[in-house]
Amino acid sequence: MISVAQEDHPYLLEWLGQAQRYGGGFLSSFAHAAMVADNENYPLIRPLLLRMYEKYQRYQPSEAVQRELAIAVADFEEQNGIRMRRTQTRSFGFWPVSETANHTESAGCDRHEPGEEG
Repeated sequence: MISVAQEDHPYLLEWLGQAQRYGGGFLSSFAHAAMVADNENYPLIRPLLLRMYEKYQRYQPSEAVQRELAIAVADFEEQNGIRMRRTQTRSFGFWPVSETANHTESAGCDRHEPGEEG
């Protein structure tokens, strides 16, 4: 079963994995909670998750991982005949545009990217 977090932005998912493995008690527990949250609860956690992503930058993906993720997204786009929306935020270079990626809007929450005020 795919978690809601796995449908979110790849950089954020990578950060969650790193924070869960290497973060301190609270941060690790918070990342774990985000990783297992369902469609009802993930939108509640996500705004705080984005703030934590900015605060604990040491767990953000390295440039090498970001390049690999960009290649994976390009391959995914090509294989599935879709395009991902590109954004100008410094933390996230692209954002998925699909029904599965819109779980926060469908739950009545605004989707904000790191660096945006929300």
